[in-house]
Amino acid sequence: MKSTVKPNGKGRPWSLLGSRGTFPSGLDLFSFLLVSLAVALIVMPWPPGGRFQYRVGEVAREDVRAPVALKVEDKAATRALEERARDSVKPVFDLDLRWVSQVSDRISTLFSELRLSYDESNVDRDLKRFKEVLGINLPRGVVRTFRRYGYAPWVEDAITTLLFRLGEYWILSPKPPVDLYTLRRGFVVRDLSLSKEFESRGVEKIYLPSEVDGLIRRLVLEKLPYRMASLRKAVIVLLSRIARPNLYYNPRLTSERVKKALEAVKPVYIEVGKGEVIVRKGERITPRIALELDAARSRLERNPFLVFLGYFLSVLVALYVATLCWFRVYKGRAEPSVSYRIFLLALVFFLALTRLGFMVGDRLPLFLSWLKGVDSLELLPIAFPGVFVAFLFHFLPALIMTLVVVACAALMPGSNPWLLLTLLLASVVGAYTIRKGKGEKAVILGVTAAAVVYLLLVVGQWLYRGCPGNTAFLVDLGLVPLSALFSLLLVLAAVPLTELTFGVVTDIKLLSLINLEHPLMKDLLERAPGTYNHSVNVATLSEAAAQAVDANPLLAKAGAYYHDIGKLRNPEYFIENTEGVSRHDKLSPSMSRLVLISHVKDGVELAEEHRLPRAVRDIIQQHHGTSLIYYFYHKAKESSRETEVNEEDYRYPGPKPRTKEAAIVMMADSAEAATRALEEPSPARIKNLVREIITSIFLDGQLEECELTLRDIYRIMEVFSRILIGIYHKRVEYPGREKKNGNRLPRSAASQGA
Repeated sequence: MKSTVKPNGKGRPWSLLGSRGTFPSGLDLFSFLLVSLAVALIVMPWPPGGRFQYRVGEVAREDVRAPVALKVEDKAATRALEERARDSVKPVFDLDLRWVSQVSDRISTLFSELRLSYDESNVDRDLKRFKEVLGINLPRGVVRTFRRYGYAPWVEDAITTLLFRLGEYWILSPKPPVDLYTLRRGFVVRDLSLSKEFESRGVEKIYLPSEVDGLIRRLVLEKLPYRMASLRKAVIVLLSRIARPNLYYNPRLTSERVKKALEAVKPVYIEVGKGEVIVRKGERITPRIALELDAARSRLERNPFLVFLGYFLSVLVALYVATLCWFRVYKGRAEPSVSYRIFLLALVFFLALTRLGFMVGDRLPLFLSWLKGVDSLELLPIAFPGVFVAFLFHFLPALIMTLVVVACAALMPGSNPWLLLTLLLASVVGAYTIRKGKGEKAVILGVTAAAVVYLLLVVGQWLYRGCPGNTAFLVDLGLVPLSALFSLLLVLAAVPLTELTFGVVTDIKLLSLINLEHPLMKDLLERAPGTYNHSVNVATLSEAAAQAVDANPLLAKAGAYYHDIGKLRNPEYFIENTEGVSRHDKLSPSMSRLVLISHVKDGVELAEEHRLPRAVRDIIQQHHGTSLIYYFYHKAKESSRETEVNEEDYRYPGPKPRTKEAAIVMMADSAEAATRALEEPSPARIKNLVREIITSIFLDGQLEECELTLRDIYRIMEVFSRILIGIYHKRVEYPGREKKNGNRLPRSAASQGA
């Protein structure tokens, strides 16, 4: 079960996104359109595309004349002539009827021999002779039938007659490349026995191999009377075994004739004289006119608006999809609208650098010949988009940023798949290696990872080209560290500028805030030492818990340090800053409620005075959520039994925690305070207390607006229990330390650091 963050920034639910998506406000919508316009201007080619770009069926808006004499091959017309020539060539088949006379002679010889040796032979001997003479295996029953008729001459004549009748039909070879429907349009027959060639259109005489048995059966039934059923069957089996195809497709000769026909086809050219009108205003574009326009496109006057409009719409779609994804997955510290504007500015900045790289990469080789063949000039700040966005926010926004950068870069003239692939992989890997809480080290690690990917892709590209070791390859390798250095400098320069301009808190800023020498922390130590000690312990708990649930440990620690700075206004009204005497004993519950609630508001005001980041101010404001001030609520109920006490009056104003870090600080604050007040804090009692505290916070609905899962909450319980047991475990007295009067010194192991 998981709770989802409600959007911090202004926005409206968008039906396409579902409950989690928000659409930017009016200002952000204006920024979206403005950036789309800027990106389109960056990625479109200069000079712009053709003046007129028509499709077949459109109507010409003005006269178009050929800028020069044109001679263009009409490939469609040429292909049509080639198809016509190919279709005019009939497939060639070889007809071989010589096998009929050869097999007929063998049958006559065999039957004559078997008649003469009838008395001395038997079935087995006859079977062997059929195998030797005709090369076929016959069933014993067939031979018995022939022996029953004594291999009579009239049987021999019937078989040879049927064989010649069978030869009058054309039996097609198995799996011919053309079907009967094609053969009906005509085919060429080369009669090998007569050495002549003729064209045929009929297919009545053509039989497929699967149809031969039926043909033989029909011929035998016509020749032999019905009363000779056994002889019919024997003759059918014999003819089926010796029948063979006699019509074979000749692919070689057919291909030669097709090739000869294609060679006779001449290409069709369209010729347009210089200044000749290609299309007049109001005329509909035909395929032929479209071909002439395409040929003259590079020579025609350019129309920048149409080209720009095409690029603008393409960029608009890409940014629209990126915007939907951004507002769906964003979970950063800044408001969504603020983060979105950072995303748009970073996109424009990097695409401008990329376009500049393309221009430099195209022109430098004209002046420096040793740069010819170098592909990497365009990729100097290759790690910037992924590392910059991942460092400010997290991986998913960085992935969106990288994908939209690659999509827009693909529209640029001069882009190629390898450049886009390198940009995508290096930027994504650099973003993935960013880890929160590492400050500048995270940036260095991300840039280094991107550079390693860049290096591997450069080496891989030159290896599959088969030409490593030349000058261009060495220049490509040299650009890898240059790209890493340039990316690192850009990120380190852009991060503080972004912090200053948009108020976004980064790890670099957080590292300065967790310094205990900060004026607020020093003031807290002097005026509210108990609160200071409590805040330090809460920071320890929060940092460890944030690491366990993949939150930002630096933000959690900074928020914990400053979450109670509002107590500086009235430190004596909080029990940890007193010597056991509570000033609330002399106040009514309603007044005590106001004092406790005011420390949240006072903390936010102090944070604003000292210009703490918005993310830290949010934790200060949300660290109690809308939880109930339980003690004074029940005290009010007991002192006003006749008057109903409104529970809502004794709840903090909120809002509830909206980030993991704010929720962690809330739980750490309650767990540390409760454990501090625990008598005889054994490990088991501390674990039970932590579980009860966090469970009550969960059941009170305080965690329903943050992204903590039940598994995260369980991990937080374990971390809190482990650390609190280490801080507040029961101490033992050291033996043997006694005063002079024999009494044991009241010094515990705590003073020894145990």
